[in-house]
Amino acid sequence: MKYFILSFMLLLFGITARAQTTDHPQAADCQKFRNGTFKIVDEKIGNFTIVRNGDKQIETKDGDTESFNFNVKWIDDCTYTLTADEAFHKKFPDMPANALLTVTIIKTTATSYTQKSTSNFSDLVAICEMVKVK
Repeated sequence: MKYFILSFMLLLFGITARAQTTDHPQAADCQKFRNGTFKIVDEKIGNFTIVRNGDKQIETKDGDTESFNFNVKWIDDCTYTLTADEAFHKKFPDMPANALLTVTIIKTTATSYTQKSTSNFSDLVAICEMVKVK
C-alpha cells in the first residue's frame, strides 16, 4: 500500500524532492495561479500538464491519453484541496474513498509557483514547481 500511495502522489504531482522554503506569498500572487494550464517537468517520472478552471482540475502525463479529474476547493488564497472523481476511484480501488490532497502555494514567481502537497492518507510531503503556460 505504501508503494501505491507514493506512486499515486508522484503521478499527481510529478514530484522532485526539494528543500522546503519558508516563503509565503501574498494573496494576490497566489490568485493569479487559480486558473490556467500548468506544466510539471520531472526527468525521473515524466512531464505533466494540469488544467485548472474553477472547481475542476484535469491532470495528464505527457504522452498518455488517459487523464485524471479532480474537484478543487480553495481553502484560502494560497491553499486548495483536491478530491478525485468516481472514475479515478474505480481505476484505483485501493485509494481511500475520502482521499483528500491539500496543496499550499509556498512561493511564487512571475510565471510559476512552488507547491507543497500533503494528503489525509499518507505522511508523504511533496514539493514541486508548477509553471504556468496559459
